[in-house]
Amino acid sequence: MENGIDDSRYLSKMTLKNRLLYRLYDFIGRSMKRKMARRRRKVMNLQPDFIREHSMLLSEDNVIDEGFLEYIYNQSRKGYDLIQVEFYQMLPVIYALPSDAETVFVHHELRFVRNENEMSLFTTHQYQDEMTYLKLKDEEIACLARYSHIITLTQTDKEILSRYLPDKDIYVSPAITDTIKHLDELKAFTPSKDLVFIGSGDHFPNADGIKWFCTDVMMSLRSRGVMPKLYISGVWNNTIKTSITSVSPEVIFTGFVDDLSAFLNGKISIVPIRIGSGMRMKIIDSISASSPLITTSKGCEGLPCINNENCLIADTADRFADAIIKMSEDEELQKRCAENAISTLRSTFDAGRLLQTRMQFYKKLQH
Repeated sequence: MENGIDDSRYLSKMTLKNRLLYRLYDFIGRSMKRKMARRRRKVMNLQPDFIREHSMLLSEDNVIDEGFLEYIYNQSRKGYDLIQVEFYQMLPVIYALPSDAETVFVHHELRFVRNENEMSLFTTHQYQDEMTYLKLKDEEIACLARYSHIITLTQTDKEILSRYLPDKDIYVSPAITDTIKHLDELKAFTPSKDLVFIGSGDHFPNADGIKWFCTDVMMSLRSRGVMPKLYISGVWNNTIKTSITSVSPEVIFTGFVDDLSAFLNGKISIVPIRIGSGMRMKIIDSISASSPLITTSKGCEGLPCINNENCLIADTADRFADAIIKMSEDEELQKRCAENAISTLRSTFDAGRLLQTRMQFYKKLQH
């Protein structure tokens, strides 16, 4: 006892107060977790296996219109030096072309890679899934083998195809977009804490990525008291929009955007993509608008994206949330990533150089 104060009673009171505060904070924490879990279940219960319901693996329909096939058959026999076919849906057209024709197939997305990505995310797995996947993969590779030459958009896709077609002439030639053609028309960098995603929900990898982000990633952010606004452009059906906003009221669906560059500028771009192959053009659009980028490894696959140098890359919900907090709280990091990404884009995706690369391929075929 000192100055008339009973130390033991004082410490006892402080200990009791601390215990009560701990219980209060613990109750609040558990209450928040239960609330977030209920929100997540509300979305997931709309479609217990959302990915299976929309998987290309289980909804393959490559029947080409008979009239179109007849047109291709007749036109292809008029003496063309080279016949080029593009997009997976048109892959079987090779069977309607003359057997001695010089042919090129431009593969924008390796479908068996996308199917494998989707299958790995199924909530439930069936033996039929694996059988269907292997059957379609064999058919895709067999079709590709019948073409004289193959063009992929990325080196990553070329390396994957080369494992199955080691003797095939496979050439890398990235797509040239309007954004790439106008790289000189850049927006000045503007820091922000708001997030943005561009892409329509009718492309399933977009729908899956946003579903994952608005449940798993947003849950991780909320547990830390962070609730950023997310602007989503493009066409999305009402069912998905309602399910997303019911668990993530911070999401704002803007619909079609007239000026994509202005829309992206002043926001942090997210690309939470888990499915697909080829080039994600949304990354090119974001970089050209001076929008700092946070992406998954799959989202930036085949592109010159380097973690902590010209973007942030994260593949789990907690790490993606970490990256959002890190980027939104550090304006210098935003600026550095945006500027480095533009520099990389200019050196790698110069429109004139890309056009020259494609023309060199065609010229090679003349010799």
